[in-house]
Amino acid sequence: MAARSEAEVTSLLVYKSPAWKGGVLYYSLAEERTNKSKWLADFNYLYLLRDAGCFDPRTAPQPEQFAELMASVEEKIRLHASGVAK
Repeated sequence: MAARSEAEVTSLLVYKSPAWKGGVLYYSLAEERTNKSKWLADFNYLYLLRDAGCFDPRTAPQPEQFAELMASVEEKIRLHASGVAK
């Protein structure tokens, strides 16, 4: 069996939770990741996801889309913070 990407694992974890539609689990995942990364905190990662509607049950994306969005935003922040992208 092939190894799963981080986005796939996150997607599976979110999908299997009964609270995923409420955005509560999305916020918890994002908050945990922010607490582990100074870059994510410095670039207001939680606010970016909040402003994108990820924590609002009316606008929260499907689990797969949320995992892809998280990965995309994190990659952009890493590139910007490392000076590769300006």
